[in-house]
Order: sequence, then structure tokens, then C-alpha cells
Amino acid sequence: MAEFRADPAYVAGLGNAVGEIGRDNQRIAAFIGEHGAPGEFYSGPIIAALMNPLKEFAEAAEARMLDIADVNIWTSVELNKAAWMYYDQEAQNYAALNAHTGHLGGDSYASGPATEMQGITEGYGGAESFPKPEEIKLDPPAANKEDLAALISEASGWLGDVNEAIKNSTRMAGMEWDALGSVLSPITGNWNELVRIGESHKIAGNAFEVSARNMADGMRRVSDEWDGKAAASFDEHAGRQREAMAWEGPVGRTVAVGLGMAAERIRQAIITVISKLEELLESQVSFDGVLDTVKFWAKKIPVVGTTAQMAALGRIIWKVADMVLALVDEIREMVDRIKEFLSAVTNPIGKAHGKLDDRLSPITSKIDDYTRRTAFTEDLKKVNNYDSTFNRPKEAFEVGAGKDPWADG
Repeated sequence: MAEFRADPAYVAGLGNAVGEIGRDNQRIAAFIGEHGAPGEFYSGPIIAALMNPLKEFAEAAEARMLDIADVNIWTSVELNKAAWMYYDQEAQNYAALNAHTGHLGGDSYASGPATEMQGITEGYGGAESFPKPEEIKLDPPAANKEDLAALISEASGWLGDVNEAIKNSTRMAGMEWDALGSVLSPITGNWNELVRIGESHKIAGNAFEVSARNMADGMRRVSDEWDGKAAASFDEHAGRQREAMAWEGPVGRTVAVGLGMAAERIRQAIITVISKLEELLESQVSFDGVLDTVKFWAKKIPVVGTTAQMAALGRIIWKVADMVLALVDEIREMVDRIKEFLSAVTNPIGKAHGKLDDRLSPITSKIDDYTRRTAFTEDLKKVNNYDSTFNRPKEAFEVGAGKDPWADG
């Protein structure tokens, strides 16, 4: 059993540090509220299924972070009171605390030294300085629209010209047909918005990990200056709070990896389709030389070749329809797994959700880099430990009543 001892300056310094961590937590929660959900550029049939799950996930994350922030801020208030309790340790009463507390009902209220006065307490003077070892960083990622035209140009500059020729030809015939747009439509979507959302959660999660490390530093600094029942109670309380804050880090990084890979898969699927179209169109050269004419004249005049030639090119484009459907199925599987993960973390109910690494195996298997795959797997294991968030304190730390603040522990 540890004998009671306390340096009020260190307890007050710890209170200030915990309060600053709580204010950081509020800033992180506000960041998620602003940047963590789909924004105005979110669009596309393939990612529509993630719209509501992402909104709910961001709302749950913000609420969780605000709960943690509130607990830290009110714990800071309690530690400031504890510092005044320890101002005169020989007396072991509430006289010093009451002398620096303003009763909410007015100055006429009187409280004896054996009872804590309820009210607003002055900040403890002469508190030790507990500078944060790390500052949180909340630089929002850029919000960009997808640029399908640029992607087509990157994959095959002349294919866009061929498609424009078809559009011009059919427009003059009375019904414009965007053949390339039609065949790509099932897999298009603002993949950049998925990346932005994922990076926002990664930034917030990393910032919460910083807060967890800052909490651990505060606990370390006070460990040699505060012992007894109240100190042990604080260690237990702060330890659970620190684990809950640290849990947010792997959650954010896992979401970032999943959404980033889905975005890249959409982008690569579009490139695959474009490359296949390019291959099929180039094969046309060996039959009638139409392609060379198209490549040259598509940039010169709005109508290229005969209607029959344009129809032939249109039929070639539609030959990739089966490929598009197969790609849609593959991307949809990845999207469905991400939905399951978001649901599991939004409403964690322990083992009922099963192992997250099994749910995200299609993503894990596609991470080629060993170091990145190992880091992703480790983060999944941490996320799967729901106890870290389940067991977080729901109320602020309390130093105790009666003689508890001065009791041996």
C-alpha cells in the first residue's frame, strides 16, 4: 500500500495538461465534423453505397471524440480542486479549497472545512509547467473533383478524340451519343473524394494518438509526486482514457487505406477499360485503315468518316461491356467490405462483428508492399480490440469525498 503524498504544484500542472489535451480533442472532433463526411464533390454510382455509412461513421467518430474531450476537460477541473485540497496537507481538509471557491448561489454561503463547497474554483497558482511533448496537426486534405478527361488523356490521348468524333457525328444525325462515357459510367465516380475522406480520418486518428502520448507523459511526470488512493484511482482512470484515445489512430489509418485502395481501384479500372478500347480500336487498322483517318481528322473537323464507320467504332466500344461488369463486381466487393468495417466501428458490439482482418482480407491481399501490409495488419488488430473504446471513462475523474483524497492507497 502506497503512503499518501502529493505535491499540489504537480497535481495542478497535471490538471492544466489534461485540460489542454481535452481542448485538443475538441479541435479534432470539430475537424472530423467538418472534413470527415462526404462533401459536395461526392458522386458516382460505384461509391454511392458508401454515402450513408461514411456519414454515420463520421458522426459516430465526432461524438466519441467529444465524449473523450468532455471527460478530459472536467477531469482537469477536478485536478485543480485536488491541488487546493493538497495545499495544506497537514490539515487534510477542504478549508483551502473552499477559500478559493465561489459558491454558485452567492457569497453568503458558508461551508465548514470538513465539507467541499460546490462552486467555481480559482486556478491553482504556481502550478508546475507540463509542456506538451507533441502538438497535434490538423491540416485538411484538398477537396478535388475527379478529372475523367485528364485520365483518358493520360491513358490514351487520341481515344478522347475518337469519342468526340463519334459524339459529333451522332449529334449531327440528331442524337448525340457519348459512347466512351456510356461504357465507363458504371465505374466512374469521384475517387478523389474517397481519398480526401480517408485522409481526414487518418489525420484525426493520428492527432488522437498524439493526445494519448501527451496524456502518458503527464502521468509519468506526476508519478513521483503523487501517491495514495486518489493517485491510484487517477492512474486507472487516465490509463483507460489514454487507451481510448490511442484506439482512434489505427481506426483512422485503416479507413484511409481502405478508401484509398477503393479509389485507386476505380482509377485503375477506368484505365483498364480505356486500354482495352485502345487495343480494339487499333486492331481495326489491319482491316480497313479507319483508325489512322480517325486519329488525324478527329482534331480537324466535327464529322469523321461515314456513319457506317462511326457505327463500327461504336460497336467496338461496346465490346468491353462485359469487362466493365466484371470490374464493377470486383470494386463492389471491396466497397461492401469497407461498409462492413465502417458499420463495425460505428456501432462496435464486440465479438458480434467478428474479426475485422477477415472482413478486410480483399484489401489486405492487394497491398503489395510488405511493410505497408504489416502496418495495416497491426492496425487492424488494434481496431479489433473494441475494449479500448468500450472501457473508456464515461465520467470525469473524481478525487473522492470525505478523507478519500488523503487516504493511503
